[in-house]
Amino acid sequence: MRRLITACLIGVGLSVALWYTPVNTAQAIDGCTASDVLYPAGESQQTLLFEDTERTFTLVLPPDYDSAQPMPLVLSLHGVFSDAAQQQVYTGWDALAARETVIIAYPNGTGFPRRWFGDFGNFDNDELNASVRLMQALINELSANLCLDPARIYINGFSNGGGLAYKVACTLSQTVAAVGIVSGAFPTQNAACDPTRSVSIIVFHGDADRVVPYDGSADTHSPAQFAAEWGARNGCDPTPESLEPQGAVSGVRYVGCTDDAEVVFYSIAGGGHNWPGGGVPESVFMADNTTTDISATEAMWTFFVAHPLPIALP
Repeated sequence: MRRLITACLIGVGLSVALWYTPVNTAQAIDGCTASDVLYPAGESQQTLLFEDTERTFTLVLPPDYDSAQPMPLVLSLHGVFSDAAQQQVYTGWDALAARETVIIAYPNGTGFPRRWFGDFGNFDNDELNASVRLMQALINELSANLCLDPARIYINGFSNGGGLAYKVACTLSQTVAAVGIVSGAFPTQNAACDPTRSVSIIVFHGDADRVVPYDGSADTHSPAQFAAEWGARNGCDPTPESLEPQGAVSGVRYVGCTDDAEVVFYSIAGGGHNWPGGGVPESVFMADNTTTDISATEAMWTFFVAHPLPIALP
């Protein structure tokens, strides 16, 4: 595995409280004591009835899945014009999952083009909020039927999926332990972001991204500005530490945060709209200049392992 430069990363209020059901230890016990394993070993295509609509996702169980051993869950979200199958190839999470004994789920968005939300400058639109509810419903479903560790549920996303992952950090902070975002957009109108704890986030963005501008836009913050603002939200030290550069990749991290949180931002010189270190399906829109100096998937996993949810299994 290549040496990573980690130091130990768009695509609430009362109404949220009405539908938000966080994962808890009782749900984990249900999945760990189920007499039958609902899902087959390896990769399978699954459906979930969500708000009267059948939604689909790809589920990957590691070869040594043990229904009596609580395991981590990683949700990985595709971007616009993409789907679960492309995200699976793009990120390489399957190989890591087999090596580290991790359960991976790749949900599918809806609409045309396939997406999680369409009003990119609006952080509180109905489509985005529905996608957050879908993430919670999927986590609840998997927790009831698989032996999950409720302290190690993570989410990551690319581009539009990164925007949803950001919203999840804001809304499901008592369920999701840490978040990874690649080439995501960060809306300036984010008053709906109100996490109940400090959430660790790792961000990657290429400075030659032709889809989501590295320097931000009228509706979005730059990733560097987002990292600084999320660090401030987490109560981190205002001046970040510089990470050792490697090739085209440089980075900073915000430490000294409340709840032992951390914020990391990796900048890729010349990097395009892509997943660092990942495969690039030909149909991915404007996916160019993919760096091999860092693997976003490997770096995310190292980051995730360091930041479980601050709860204890019974």
